[in-house]
Amino acid sequence: MIGGGPAGAVAARVAARTLAAMAGDGWRQRFAVHIFDSAPCSSERIGVSVRIGESIPPAATPLLRRLGLHREVEDGGTHLVCPGSISLWNGDRPGHNDFMLDVIGRGYHLDRAAFDRQLLTASERSGAVVHHAARLTRVRPRIGMAIADRGAVTPGRADGPPENSPENQPENQPENPSGNRRDGCGYLLDLSLSGRGRADSVFAADFVIDATGGPAAFARRIGVARNILDDVVFHCAFFDLPSGCDLVSHTLVEAVADGWWYAARLPGHRLIVTFCTDMETTRHLACAEADIWHGLLRRTRWLKTVLPDSVTGAGTLPARIVTRAAPSALLSAVCGDDWLAVGDAASQYDPITSAGITKALMHGEVAGQAAARRLAGGDREGLRAYQRRVFDDFLNFTRVRRHLYGSETRFPDAPFWRRRLGRA
Repeated sequence: MIGGGPAGAVAARVAARTLAAMAGDGWRQRFAVHIFDSAPCSSERIGVSVRIGESIPPAATPLLRRLGLHREVEDGGTHLVCPGSISLWNGDRPGHNDFMLDVIGRGYHLDRAAFDRQLLTASERSGAVVHHAARLTRVRPRIGMAIADRGAVTPGRADGPPENSPENQPENQPENPSGNRRDGCGYLLDLSLSGRGRADSVFAADFVIDATGGPAAFARRIGVARNILDDVVFHCAFFDLPSGCDLVSHTLVEAVADGWWYAARLPGHRLIVTFCTDMETTRHLACAEADIWHGLLRRTRWLKTVLPDSVTGAGTLPARIVTRAAPSALLSAVCGDDWLAVGDAASQYDPITSAGITKALMHGEVAGQAAARRLAGGDREGLRAYQRRVFDDFLNFTRVRRHLYGSETRFPDAPFWRRRLGRA
């Protein structure tokens, strides 16, 4: 497992539990599940990469319960209950979407660092081994070995052919543009493990799950193409809320001519405020600059009236604007005989759908099952079913995305909105 975010952690937990169910109590003598996380430690994940999109809707509740993860979210007061959303979208008055009437569960604004820690800890309880400060630097196929002929992954060494073996030389390796042309041979992974004081270590893996997010670091290295439908950009800032602040806990959204704004309370008396636009508008407005970003926020019609003065008042510039690309993208293939991609590594959704984390959990569950069944029983149908699921879900996402952007009709000539619907 390369990547320790929600998709990778859930896939690892489910893979370990599925292997235990299939192979019995002695499954650890035959198999091992390893997570290589890029953060120095799970408590520092946010310091390494600011996460944009910090909420889960009630639809995630049944999934969390099925995965045995609901108590991590519901208990302890770590996460903040989200009662729903209020949005100024295609109208003069804000509309409400009330989660409190949803019978399947609650929505939450997440403490994302804590959430990631909770998922990784749950995967460890299921038998996965987590390695921190790991970065993938090279991928090589293992040639000519069937899964049944090899042992489990051995950290820190390659139990396959040595690097200078003839079968591991590039001229003796078959072309592999899609990752699907070899018959389950596994891979040798070069990883930098700075947390252990080692520049590089080589790991042998019978099956690799790419959970590296948008870069899809493994899949792209084996030649899998990435298809981009659209590419919006987020410029976000974090604020500390003053003591006694009565800001509602709803997600707050407002559409404007140049994009749309998102704001939400976070645990720990914090607030995230995000402006979604695209690169063309970013260059035109220079909205990645704190003073310009803040000026645009102060020109919103409704959002500026509900946020505290400590955020919208004159002279209250954010300390930092964090800019992140948020493409709508899909790999041309999300699995092969001995690998799969999951989460944003496989498919990325425009955050307008608020589905990113839920999608990571759902696909992580299916991915973990498919990988375990391939390892333990040689089953390929689970992988094929997983790819169909990812592709079908992406197609459904494109329909939802187009409906949401198309439902805002107040700015028919604005370049941002025309580009979202392919009318530029």
